[in-house]
Amino acid sequence: MAVKRFIPALLKSRCANLYIVGSRDVEKAHQIANQFNCGKYGTYNDVFINKDVDVVYISTPITLREELTVSAIKNNKHVICEKPAFTSFKTASNLVDLSQEYSVRILDGWSFKYHKQHEIVKKHIESGAIGDIKFFTGQFTYPQPASGDIRLDPELGGGVFFDSAGYPVAASQMYIANRPISVFCLKNFDDKYSVDNFVSIQIQYENNVNTIAIAGFGLQYNSTYSITGTKGRISVNRAYAVDEKMNTTINIERNNEFEEITVPPQNQFSSMIDDFCYKIIRNRSLDKNSVNDLFNHLRIMDAALNSSENDKHIFL
Repeated sequence: MAVKRFIPALLKSRCANLYIVGSRDVEKAHQIANQFNCGKYGTYNDVFINKDVDVVYISTPITLREELTVSAIKNNKHVICEKPAFTSFKTASNLVDLSQEYSVRILDGWSFKYHKQHEIVKKHIESGAIGDIKFFTGQFTYPQPASGDIRLDPELGGGVFFDSAGYPVAASQMYIANRPISVFCLKNFDDKYSVDNFVSIQIQYENNVNTIAIAGFGLQYNSTYSITGTKGRISVNRAYAVDEKMNTTINIERNNEFEEITVPPQNQFSSMIDDFCYKIIRNRSLDKNSVNDLFNHLRIMDAALNSSENDKHIFL
């Protein structure tokens, strides 16, 4: 993700630049630094202690992210962490407290949220185009990862739940403000690799609003969500992983009327980086809305994990 998406976007940023590359393997750091014409490289610690570094991006396997985020914060660095940055509400709460102690920002890097198509969807919903929201369904499925991929390694937090299930859940929370009441989660497992390869999460909210979020691999690629209201439905046909050269489309259905909106290409990683940097410039500390969004998301994901492990609805 760092090499294919984040660093190329960083090089196009309007307010940040690539300064140093760090890795457990210094030679690997050297190779990547050379690939992007960066003159500095070293270990993770070399990055953290460098006084000229303001922000670090962490894209290690999920099992290593908490330790590295703590080290970055304690060296007064702002942190963008590849999603999901946190495996639990407890971890997130501890790291938010630590970041506030050191007056730095941390970001759970769901880059898809920064694509302008979602802002367009939100404006149409706020205008009453589909009436009151009643049902959200989102899917993120993709072909089987290649052998050796970390998503197939249970020791590195592999599987669909941590890799992909959070996408449709996070998307639903961009539009549904109702309080969640209950969560039920079902998982299927890949016997060969001992990781979950399919996840279905059902969320019930106040006022009879419901969400179904589906994620899986070994399936046809699907990166979509749809919001059904009392007067219509609005759908995004490429919601999560969007190439910077790709047009996206939004479909709106109302009775027998159908409208398609084309959204021009955008680099959602560049938008995420610039938004994060602008917020740092304005105020180093985490804002209350960001913290609330993070905690609300993780309360649901914690409940989903609990539900799948105990095969029951979890009431919030």
